[in-house]
Amino acid sequence: MDKGKEQMKRITEYLPDAVIDLKYAGTDNFAERVFYPPGFEALLAAEAVDKLVEADRLLKTLYPGFRFVIWDAARPHVVQQALFEVVRGTEQEKYIAHPDAGSLHNYGCAIDIGILDEHGRELDMGTVYDFFGALAEPAAEITFLHEGILSSEALRNRLLLRHVMVAAGFQPIPHEWWHFNHCPLDTAKQRYPRWDKADVPFISK
Repeated sequence: MDKGKEQMKRITEYLPDAVIDLKYAGTDNFAERVFYPPGFEALLAAEAVDKLVEADRLLKTLYPGFRFVIWDAARPHVVQQALFEVVRGTEQEKYIAHPDAGSLHNYGCAIDIGILDEHGRELDMGTVYDFFGALAEPAAEITFLHEGILSSEALRNRLLLRHVMVAAGFQPIPHEWWHFNHCPLDTAKQRYPRWDKADVPFISK
């Protein structure tokens, strides 16, 4: 049995009210293609799930009616290769990790996430998920706010998301407001086997 899969957990078993909307399981993604097989589930490394549960607790402490929406979690390396081929040689290439280096998603150590309000509506973050452009980059938020390109509401929502995720132990990245890491890539490579194939995974309890 693949040890990488053994160490992963289903997010829905620990966050039953989270909305799972895996964008690469359908065509609502930047490539407009299906990358995940039928029945594909949202998985994370066990320790990352623990952090996500804490982030959910913190979110609900601040806003009891709010909940998370999950757009991507553990991602097989074969899918990483397919995603990169879509952007290879384009200006969008920097937004998809090169498969030779690997992505933390391939180890179950990264999550793409947003927030729904008490009515089930996505909080405005200034861009949609998988927006490949500077407006999605946290590093440029203050500049865009001052230029009137990013609204103060969207910035507040991004800050809320970052607050609860960072407080729970995740780390943000400079290019995507929705992406959070459980650990550095070098650490993941040492501690977790890479998930290589997009088949039906084995799940640990």
